[in-house]
Amino acid sequence: GYTLTATDGSLTSAVSSPFAVTAGTPSSLAFSQQPPATGTAGSPLSSFKVAVLDAGGNTVSAGTGSTDTIGLTIATGPSGATFGGGSVTSVAAVAGVASFGAVTLNTVGSYTFTATDATRSLTTATSSPATALSAAAASKLAFGQGPTELAAGSTFAPAITVQVQDQFGNAAAAGGVSVTLSSSAGPLDGRSSAVTDGSGLASFGSARIDTAAAGLTLTASATGLSAATSGSFDVVVPVTNGIPLTDAAADSGSGVKSVSYYYCTGYSGACTNGTLIGTATSAADNYLLTWTGQPANGQYRLVAVAVDNVTNASAPSASIPIRIAN
Repeated sequence: GYTLTATDGSLTSAVSSPFAVTAGTPSSLAFSQQPPATGTAGSPLSSFKVAVLDAGGNTVSAGTGSTDTIGLTIATGPSGATFGGGSVTSVAAVAGVASFGAVTLNTVGSYTFTATDATRSLTTATSSPATALSAAAASKLAFGQGPTELAAGSTFAPAITVQVQDQFGNAAAAGGVSVTLSSSAGPLDGRSSAVTDGSGLASFGSARIDTAAAGLTLTASATGLSAATSGSFDVVVPVTNGIPLTDAAADSGSGVKSVSYYYCTGYSGACTNGTLIGTATSAADNYLLTWTGQPANGQYRLVAVAVDNVTNASAPSASIPIRIAN
């Protein structure tokens, strides 16, 4: 929509007929509307646009290039981040402009995007400034520092932590949430509840388990949030050479005559054909036996078998996981 006017001093000027100047050959892409500065995990970002430009920076609104397909990729962002399900990241331009209104991301972090013309080779465009993505609403719990093997009666080290997360696994800044730990078998001793800090993290610095057991798990729960279950761990009795073993055997019938102690390799499984450690015949010290000449350092389980005065043997006691470390 141009006209030209010609003038010469006092002469009457002349005006040309209208004429049009159209865009030139497509040359590059540009974000004509930048992505939003902020967003929320799992929710579509506010719409943004990419234009097809000629060498002079004009939008190619008609003809070649005006309907090219424009693709969107993540230029910078958290490691491994991808677009969320249902995202539309390939859009046909209309009058030289591609509009992106259905783009989601699930991982919290800072993002920039690259636009590429899938129809022809044009100079790509990268968005600026970055889009900062925040967590969605608190949805579940997850163990940050899970439980590891510990000695019976000791606190977990390192201390157990539980994080409030959104549905995508992002840490949610949910302070003041009361989180409770429970054990898959037997009581959890010490402090078994904690309140999250401002970052949504609950720390259990004094939690402990007093009874030896193998293959336990912990469950973290909080009102209104999905619970989390830890990986398995063992609560063991640390044993060194010369450790005293005792069994408070009792028999309401013919009385206990002796207690034999056996060990098997590993923490789990029945220990019915174990290696004999020794036999105690006196109840004065609850059938006390001192274990000497132990096997190599490692993981074992220990059982006791009582024999009464008419040679009836009891079933093996529940196995106790022990860790030998001399």
